[in-house]
Amino acid sequence: MIFARRVLNFSSRSNMLILIIITVITLVLETIIARLYTFFSSGPEALQLNLLLFAAGIFIFSGVHVLIFLDVKKRIDALSLSQSKRLRLTFFSATIIQSILSLLLFVVLFQTLLAKSYSTNLIITTVCISYLAGMVNLSILLERFIRWFVNIRRFIPLVFTLSTFGIIINTVFTLIFVVNVLSTQPANIAWHQGSMIPNFFGLNSIFEKMYSASYIISYLLAWLASITVLHNYESRLGKKFWFLIFLPLLYLLGELQPMILPLFDEVRSQDPSTFIIIYTMFFSLAKLTGAIFFGIGLWAIGKRINNESLKSFLSISGYGLILVFVSNQAILLLGYLFPPLGLTTACFLGLASFLLLAGTYSAALYVANDKDIRKSIRRSVEQEFKLLDNIGEAEMHIAIRKKVFSKMKDLTLKLKEETGIESSLTLDEIKDYTTLAIEEVKRNKMLKS
Repeated sequence: MIFARRVLNFSSRSNMLILIIITVITLVLETIIARLYTFFSSGPEALQLNLLLFAAGIFIFSGVHVLIFLDVKKRIDALSLSQSKRLRLTFFSATIIQSILSLLLFVVLFQTLLAKSYSTNLIITTVCISYLAGMVNLSILLERFIRWFVNIRRFIPLVFTLSTFGIIINTVFTLIFVVNVLSTQPANIAWHQGSMIPNFFGLNSIFEKMYSASYIISYLLAWLASITVLHNYESRLGKKFWFLIFLPLLYLLGELQPMILPLFDEVRSQDPSTFIIIYTMFFSLAKLTGAIFFGIGLWAIGKRINNESLKSFLSISGYGLILVFVSNQAILLLGYLFPPLGLTTACFLGLASFLLLAGTYSAALYVANDKDIRKSIRRSVEQEFKLLDNIGEAEMHIAIRKKVFSKMKDLTLKLKEETGIESSLTLDEIKDYTTLAIEEVKRNKMLKS
């Protein structure tokens, strides 16, 4: 019995982590193979291997997203809070969208197997659904961060607001760029060897530059947000801290290829194939390192919290942030590979953004509704707890304002119905009085402490 309980506890803590590891390995592997496609597509055997990898990615996508959703649903249902209704609606929408994406991926797979070609319009539709779902989820999260910042006006919520906004802008430019290029290509991409990367002219050239610039900005903002949370570790790690901090920035060198590649001209000329393979793998793994670093910022908060439910929400948020940066790879589809490697990776963006939204919002709701956890966080002087403290406090104020405003509005209507006298207070004045009351309570608490 004791052994069985231990196994169950291990399963409940580790299932999500195992699923995320499988997902990340699958996406990174697909990304590397897609970028090195010309080295793996020299004949029928290579085609069979690529088809096998493409099919395996689709089956992993379909299975993993179902298991992840079941795990997340269990955690969201455990909240049992009235504020989580919006989160449950988002969960329902995300489930439907991911199921549609699974169906579309299987249609593309059957096309490649049976017709030895795939529809460009089907690729465009699949990418649009995934990226639009991601934009909606990230926009909901951005709206919450803006509300949290407006309510408490602290630096950390501001940095995370800017970081979320940067990711949204990049996904918008990525989608516009990819769809605009794909829409100019043949209706069907038949079997062929190698890649067919087009040259970008005119408007596409502008979109390419906007995509690259927005990605660098979003990456730097996510890096800055992580530093604000992890800054407390400087005193513990010393010089190692700054090494780990600047390690993710190596990936940005890959975005500056025109300036970087000439430095390796001699090496490239001696063995071009080996250089391209090493160069591609290095920057693919550097991007993964950056994504993991961004997730560590959220994991660091959960690691030092004893509450298992809150810890799980922060882990989900961290997993989501990692997958957002790993899955934002629709640009791979512009190589017109056969099969369309990179499509499964791009389809994970909707799921990734949902995990980031669900984890962060649920953590805020949990802190806002648990007085003991708020006290415990307040007593801590650790920097990584500031984000949790800020968003929890802000979410609590939003809930209080909503309740007080609703009560005042009901009393005003009741007064008019019973006495015929209409209140002299306007809705804006009621909101102002509510804000003043909350500020007074905050001042009293500060004086007592």
